Amino acid sequence: MRIWDRWRLAGRVGRSVGVLCLGLGVWTPTAAQEPVGRIEGDDIAVKGQVTLVRAGTRKSAELASGSEVSVRTGQARLTLNDGSEIDICGPAQFTVLRSGDAVTVALNHGRLHGRFSPTLPVTIYTPLVVFTPIAIEGRPRDSVIGLDAGGEICVQPVHGAARLEQQLTGASIVVPQSGEMILPEGQLESMRQGSGNCRCDVVLMEDLPQLPPARVATIAARPLANPEETPKPPATEEPRWTVVMPPLTFDAKSPGPPPEPKPETATLIREIQVRPTVVFQGKVEAEAAPKQTQRFSEPKKGGFLSKVGGFFRRLFGGKSKSS
Repeated sequence: MRIWDRWRLAGRVGRSVGVLCLGLGVWTPTAAQEPVGRIEGDDIAVKGQVTLVRAGTRKSAELASGSEVSVRTGQARLTLNDGSEIDICGPAQFTVLRSGDAVTVALNHGRLHGRFSPTLPVTIYTPLVVFTPIAIEGRPRDSVIGLDAGGEICVQPVHGAARLEQQLTGASIVVPQSGEMILPEGQLESMRQGSGNCRCDVVLMEDLPQLPPARVATIAARPLANPEETPKPPATEEPRWTVVMPPLTFDAKSPGPPPEPKPETATLIREIQVRPTVVFQGKVEAEAAPKQTQRFSEPKKGGFLSKVGGFFRRLFGGKSKSS
């Protein structure tokens, strides 16, 4: 039997059960008016008796039993009357019912992440499988269930276990805590281990931590003892740059835009502020000329005349000057 045939059969069974319940008086118009909780999100649509509430940019509504909720895009959160929460990751569509303290969710498609109190009777129906979270040692339950358009179901009990029961055959199985299972076409016989993708983490503005208010410290300024002695920061001189390039032109007759100017056509000119010339004042005196002294040159010793004179003195028996 193909998946679509199973879905049609499940729909016929569901309608028959609904007619039976109405005939027995279990589901009465009064029960349909019971409040279920409050839903808020980015892009949601609700069919049924609701009370719209706006909080900033988010849409919020008080749901009554029997309301059909569509989360078209983004995320949403349904807070039940007892404080339990159901996070919805869109696109998703489901119907929520309440009878006494029991809450029933009929999931058409999408992904739900429920955090339920240990005493709240809650059941999630899909076209083929019934999902029931189980509490362990009286602790709160935390479970994820998803149903895509192809009929594949993923379940992940984060805290506590979960029971899966097939509506047509009555076969059931218990998924342990922290286990993730995939049911192709909603069949328990084809169940396999998941790969960690069965998640739905919704973060709303109230979930973000509130930052403490900023504190501004005021410090009184004290006057200086002698403002004139306060050193001033040195003046800095920064060069100024000017780019000279051809003017940009536009021609309406040209089919395409003009070419962008090339970098080499631009001329870069650096302007620097010239400081004033330093001028020194004073008197410059001319240097006195040195005195000239008259000197007589003496014949050098050992010259030609000295040698001739020494020869005649030795010849006539005289002494030379060198002796």
